[in-house]
Amino acid sequence: MAKTDKPQTHRKLFENIKAILHEARNAVARNINTAMVMTYFEIGRIIVIDDQMGKKRAGYAEETMKNLSLDLTREFGKGFSERNLRAFRQFYLTYSARIIWQSPIAKSKANSLKTSNAEMPFSLSWTHYLLLMHISNEDERRFCEIEAANQNWSVRELERQFNSSLYERLALSRDKKKVRELGIILCKEAKKAVVEFTLPKDNEQIFARKYQLYLPSKEELKKQLEG
Repeated sequence: MAKTDKPQTHRKLFENIKAILHEARNAVARNINTAMVMTYFEIGRIIVIDDQMGKKRAGYAEETMKNLSLDLTREFGKGFSERNLRAFRQFYLTYSARIIWQSPIAKSKANSLKTSNAEMPFSLSWTHYLLLMHISNEDERRFCEIEAANQNWSVRELERQFNSSLYERLALSRDKKKVRELGIILCKEAKKAVVEFTLPKDNEQIFARKYQLYLPSKEELKKQLEG
């Protein structure tokens, strides 16, 4: 009996330890990701403040970005192109209301970032936020961020859900008549994966390219919502 139980006991022990190690690795990855996103946010904040101080001088921002990119790349390597620095700046401008920054005088000798609530302000990866910043509608952007965090969406899945007009479809679902008016062409891009989201899986006669000219724009969807 003991010989029979030993393999089972060992397997259970192994699975328990494996679960602990996986969770530890995930926790480390989350912490690293959070630190990166918060760092990019802080870099963006500093750049914005510097822009405001030197805005009276023509070409100041462009010259600063170029020189800053060269210096940071020389010191830290890749990851600090002018394009990335502009993304950091836009990230701060997009999400600045989410964080209260306390000056060294008010809080301590070191700069510190304090969230407006007990939770961390950013729960997704930097790549997620690069995509989210392209969503102009603030409500839709927040909706996609929450869903991506809750459903553990990859960046590809987040993009797919956005392109499928998930936000608009959920809003329109409150009005069945409007949903029928939009029908199967309710998507943002003529991609097969997007169309399959609303068409039956066994569909073999309707193709995305046939409906490319009839896909509703964001403005058209807004009119449907407001009408």
